[in-house]
Amino acid sequence: MMKIGDETVFNIIASIYAAAYSENEWLPLIEEVQRVFHGSKACLSRVGPDLQLQDSVCTNFDEYFARKIMAMYAAQADPLLGVMVEAIQNAPRGAIFSEVSVVGRDRLRSSDVWNEWYLPQDMYGGLTCKLLSRGPSSWFFDIQRGRNQAAFDDAEAALLTQLVPHFSRAAEISQHFKASRALSLAASNLPFGIIVVNAQLRILSTNAFADALLSRTDQVFVARSGVLAVRDRGHAERFAALVAGACGALGLLGKERAGGDLLLGHGDGSRFAVSVAPLAEPEHTRMFMGPCATIIIRNLESRLQPGFDDHIRSLFKLTASEARLAAALASGLSLKESAESGGIRISTARSYLEVIFRKTGVRQQSQLVALLNNARLGSADPATSTDGS
Repeated sequence: MMKIGDETVFNIIASIYAAAYSENEWLPLIEEVQRVFHGSKACLSRVGPDLQLQDSVCTNFDEYFARKIMAMYAAQADPLLGVMVEAIQNAPRGAIFSEVSVVGRDRLRSSDVWNEWYLPQDMYGGLTCKLLSRGPSSWFFDIQRGRNQAAFDDAEAALLTQLVPHFSRAAEISQHFKASRALSLAASNLPFGIIVVNAQLRILSTNAFADALLSRTDQVFVARSGVLAVRDRGHAERFAALVAGACGALGLLGKERAGGDLLLGHGDGSRFAVSVAPLAEPEHTRMFMGPCATIIIRNLESRLQPGFDDHIRSLFKLTASEARLAAALASGLSLKESAESGGIRISTARSYLEVIFRKTGVRQQSQLVALLNNARLGSADPATSTDGS
């Protein structure tokens, strides 16, 4: 019977949570667990649609066998494999079982999956634990013993049972962390600024647009020692009050956190719409961060961005001619001026406009212009859209 100390268990649990935040830590963790359990192979894997090589982290990785099991699963080449996958998908989270308990020893060892996949990799008996399910996909951890090893006993199953909740939670954390990281990457490319500050206006997070805005010494916002401020003193007090209100820092009991809007202008004629709102964070995060505010900064430039007509053409399924006319109207031209700029007759422009109304779902030209302005791409770099170039 395998015996390990509490320190080893604690170290494994620490490694499990470290792996939740780093893809590179999963394989060392799985290798560590294999060593502790004296296994012949260990895997952390997904079952579900569209399996890829990266859906499994395995010790003693062999691409030939990885692709073989994916092909067998996709082709449903062995009914027994389908039964085993179904057992994983239907198992409650945290459940531990073995292949033998699902299909029986004799049936397993007469199957194609045994002879073509288990046997060549010295996988003669293991323990499988269900970690997580999301839609049609399930994740599980599996550890195997080889031909010349004793089967896992009750004490070893109990140890794995002790580790499973941590594996399961780490898998869940990993999913949330990856989603947050993907959202952060998406936010970094948004065509408007996002700044998160606390009640003292200390900057906690920014996206790329906001970084570019703050990096300019002649712009409407300035960051001094990590604290955000409005350069125009006439608006500084109003801005600070909006942030304080969004953070609930005004000392008004029973009042909901609320922000507001502000229009900031620049000497070169550019204008910025600034919206301040409470950051909707879980209550428990206040222990470490406190209430915060989200600041959205949009450049109200009057000129259209390059590619705007292509953007609205794709968005509203317009033809190229219709998109050119719509873009001209969005830039502030009248219908007559838009027709002239496009080299078409006013009667043709009116015909295009009726079609545009139908495709965009509006009834008036003013509604169309408002819709198109809301659909603007924005500028990914405020430095290129506020200096008159």
